[in-house]
Amino acid sequence: MVSPLRVYQAASGALKWRLWTTVGVVSLSSVTVSAQSVGGSSMSEWFSPQNIFALGGIVYGVGTLVQELRSLKKRLEDDERTYARVDVVDLRFGALMAEIAALRGDLEANDTGKQLAAFVQRFEAYLQTVQVWSARIESEIHATQKDLVRLDTRMKGSVS
Repeated sequence: MVSPLRVYQAASGALKWRLWTTVGVVSLSSVTVSAQSVGGSSMSEWFSPQNIFALGGIVYGVGTLVQELRSLKKRLEDDERTYARVDVVDLRFGALMAEIAALRGDLEANDTGKQLAAFVQRFEAYLQTVQVWSARIESEIHATQKDLVRLDTRMKGSVS
């Protein structure tokens, strides 16, 4: 169910302007009718062409305005069924974040989490050792390549 305030907030500026104009015209007409009834006007004055046309225009304007507001309300209700509202998404996101925080807390409080953290530290230290070995081996390979080039040039120099 969409509240009238949400319908009003979703209305375009032109529709809001028509709503308040219609409210003003209807209230002004009711004041005029009240003044005529107090003044003791005759029935022929009540059914004058101006009053009938004014009443018809008011009824037509109010009717079209009500139809537009109903179609806007129906569109909002359809949108609510189709799309997730921001407050619902925020609520579900907050619930998910709370579950993640609870799981993180359980993992940190659990001995397995501590063992995993210790394993990660040992593995990082091992990777650093492997990196040092790798750098040393690369250096030795480079030195060996240089030695091979020198030997090759000596061999070619002694053969010629």
